[in-house]
Amino acid sequence: MKKIPRLLVLPLLLCMLAIGSNCVMEEKIIEIVVTDETCQEYDVNSTTQDIDSSSEVLYGEVLDEALGDAGLARSEIRSASVVSASFEVLEFKHDHDWIISGAITVGRKGAGGPVPLIEYTNQSVKGALNKKVEAELETNGVNVLNQALSDFIAGANPVIVIAVDNGSVGPAPGPTAGDPIVFKWRACIVMQVVLEEEVSRPDLF
Repeated sequence: MKKIPRLLVLPLLLCMLAIGSNCVMEEKIIEIVVTDETCQEYDVNSTTQDIDSSSEVLYGEVLDEALGDAGLARSEIRSASVVSASFEVLEFKHDHDWIISGAITVGRKGAGGPVPLIEYTNQSVKGALNKKVEAELETNGVNVLNQALSDFIAGANPVIVIAVDNGSVGPAPGPTAGDPIVFKWRACIVMQVVLEEEVSRPDLF
């Protein structure tokens, strides 16, 4: 049985004072929502429109760490899902703007993909500097991440590959050796995990 949360200590004391040793405790199932944001940073320095890059995320370890910080365990998870995503430019020092189009994709290492999670069209790089741009999620990408969450709940430790698949850079003629496109940005995914926990609380009525 779980220890009595601090928020229940005062009601318990009041119950003991009012009723004495006959204070009755009842078991109560409560839901706990844990929200965790996973971000990956990318450095872009290219003399062509090819600014693609990828990185691996140890999805299972990320979730275990988030649960551990909250004092919770994987076995207590009731459900989990991806709720939002965003991107942000962290560094940009050009005298002029760049306009990019492409997608941020996700896949499972050794299990297929990648598929789009976020698509961006005619996105101003300068316009996203120090600004968290909330992105519309693509269904196929969400399905990949949610399946990874389901596998995590079942005991697996999935590895996610997040990649930038850029399609175009403007204005024409695009990046060159004398005018490369250089910036740092990051993509973030927000996950929400719902858990059930049994606690004891005084039955005052």
